[in-house]
Amino acid sequence: ALNKEFSVTKTDAQQMCIDSVKQGTFHVCAFFPPNLDYMDGGDVTFYVDESRTNVVYAIINNIHSIISKQSEDLSAHLTQSLVDTLKQTEEQITEHKIIAITLNENLEASGDDLSFITTQLVGMDLNYNKDDFSIELLDNEVKKQNISASLTFLVEEVEEAIDTYGGNIQNANNAKKNSINAINKLKTTSVTDISYAKSIINTLTKLEEKIKTLEFEEIDTIVNPLNANIQPVATQKKTSIYLFPTLLTLIIMFVSVFLASTTEIREKLSSINFRSYMTPVKPLTFVVGNFLTNLLIITLQLFVMFIAAFVYFKSMLFSILGNVILVTLISASLFILLGMFIGLLFKTHETSILGSICVGFFFLFFSSVMVPIETLPKFFTAFVNFNPFYITEFLLNKILIFNVPLVNLLPSIYILIGLTVFLFALVLFMKHHIQQNA
Repeated sequence: ALNKEFSVTKTDAQQMCIDSVKQGTFHVCAFFPPNLDYMDGGDVTFYVDESRTNVVYAIINNIHSIISKQSEDLSAHLTQSLVDTLKQTEEQITEHKIIAITLNENLEASGDDLSFITTQLVGMDLNYNKDDFSIELLDNEVKKQNISASLTFLVEEVEEAIDTYGGNIQNANNAKKNSINAINKLKTTSVTDISYAKSIINTLTKLEEKIKTLEFEEIDTIVNPLNANIQPVATQKKTSIYLFPTLLTLIIMFVSVFLASTTEIREKLSSINFRSYMTPVKPLTFVVGNFLTNLLIITLQLFVMFIAAFVYFKSMLFSILGNVILVTLISASLFILLGMFIGLLFKTHETSILGSICVGFFFLFFSSVMVPIETLPKFFTAFVNFNPFYITEFLLNKILIFNVPLVNLLPSIYILIGLTVFLFALVLFMKHHIQQNA
């Protein structure tokens, strides 16, 4: 995509690329880290020549937009994978939570069964006492009655059977005690397992609730939770109108100052200048004559500019033409008088031109054209507020772009008028002084 708008050249050495920027061969040098991978990330370094701000940042913005688009796509892909994993985790948690609940219910049921078995075992009476069978009494009676030997043998067998039964009863009683002890241990283990199962259920429930609170229905919302929506405050559709106030102010300032200073210095150096001073003409007449001559030339030039502006901007200037003409005439008058002052101040044509250039660039530097006035030291802020170039550009910008009524701009217009009157008085004083010393 970048190759379609700019000429891209690949170099093997980073230093050679930087040197090419210094020499002006390249506008921007972009250094990409080796083995760049979206999983590991990385930084793209730009080496630029900041003296070529407009070109450099146009390219950087274009490259940055491409990188941002790729980064956004990768971020969306990774986020989608994360969201899918969270959804699968939520499903697994839900399934295993059901299993854990079933396990807990089974453990509780088993505990109840063990308690029931313990109760039944404890209730079983396995006590044995051989004397309860009266075997000795029966044996004595048999001997007294002199019963046959077969009956005596039968009594002995019964006695042996009772002894065997007693041994079995004793074994059963020992087994009962061992079973009760084992069941109690199982009940203790069951209680512990039930607590573990409940803990697992609680943990799974909390995880499930936390995952459900995550809003990941739209991936774009996660990747770009905040979107910058830039809306212009001006209603003009043609972007070139934004440069017109600055361009118009530049032409008015430099042409007026150069023309007025040149006219004044030529009049001062002309051969008929002495005879003009010897005539009974007041200095005011000379000042007004030169001023009107320069103003007429500037007006003709502005007329040509406005015709070209009408052709390009069409009906955009019709409703504000009166306000624009008023501001441009006041501004032109101020800069003409400033040029006349410079012409009277210097004695040669060269120094007059040099002074005009210095004054013009001084006004230009302390305005919003070169640097934002907010970045200037507070010491210069007071001067900027009385900078005629800044005031003129401010007025034309408000009128041409924002269609601000003239009544809202009266404080700035009053400053221009005040500076104009001050310069007129200063030029008149210098003209009178030069005429008196001629």
